[in-house]
Amino acid sequence: MLVLPDSQGKEDSPVSVQRDAEALPLPAYEGSRLIAPPAIEAANRISVARWLGEIKETFVLDSALPVPSNDKLHLDLSVLVGEVAAEVYVVGAGTAQNDKTRMWASTTLGKTKLVLHSPQPQSRAPIAVSVSVRVGEVILLLPRSFHGPLGISGPSVGEVTLSPDLRAASTKFGDSWFFIGEWAQPEGGEGRGAVWPGDEADVESMIGTVYMGYEDEKEV
Repeated sequence: MLVLPDSQGKEDSPVSVQRDAEALPLPAYEGSRLIAPPAIEAANRISVARWLGEIKETFVLDSALPVPSNDKLHLDLSVLVGEVAAEVYVVGAGTAQNDKTRMWASTTLGKTKLVLHSPQPQSRAPIAVSVSVRVGEVILLLPRSFHGPLGISGPSVGEVTLSPDLRAASTKFGDSWFFIGEWAQPEGGEGRGAVWPGDEADVESMIGTVYMGYEDEKEV
C-alpha cells in the first residue's frame, strides 16, 4: 500500500492509496489515439514465470471480465534471471470485486521494461502497477492519462531518472514519493483515513538504474 503526505507535507496526515468507491469519484482521464491490437484477445488474468530467459509479449487486459475471487492480480510477470519486456493495453471498467487493473512485473537479476497504454482512458479502471528488480534496470512508461501517486524504493546503488514530461507533471514529496498530474486532495480535509481511488505505481530497485516516463516519449 502506498501512503502519501498531504498537500502541506504533514507526515502525520497520510493518504492511503486504496480504492473506496463510495469515498471518492474516479478521476477524469485525457484522450488517447492508441487502439488495442485487434489480433490479440483480451484477457483478465495472465501469469508468466520463468527461471531463466525472457518474457517479450504484448497483452490486452480487460478488467471488466471476472477473475477468480482469490486472484488479485490481472497481470503477473516474473523472471529469475533474464528480462521482462512487455507492452500492456489496459481496457475495461473493472468490477465490484476488482476495481483496479492490477499488474506486477519483476526480475531478480536482469531488466524489466513495462510499457502501459490506455486506448480508452475515459472508461478504463484505474491502474495499480508494481515493478521490482533486485539487480538490473527498470523502465516504466505510463499512459498520459495516469493520475496518482508514484512511489520509488531505492536503488541503493544507481540513479533514478524521470523523463522531462513526467517530471513536469509531478509534485515531489520527500525523496521517494511523487504525485503525477494535478494534485487532488481526497475528501475529508487533510486526508486522515481518506483513500485514493485512482491510479498508483510503485517501483522497487536495489542495485541498478530506474527510468520512468510516458508511453509516447522518446527515452533519454
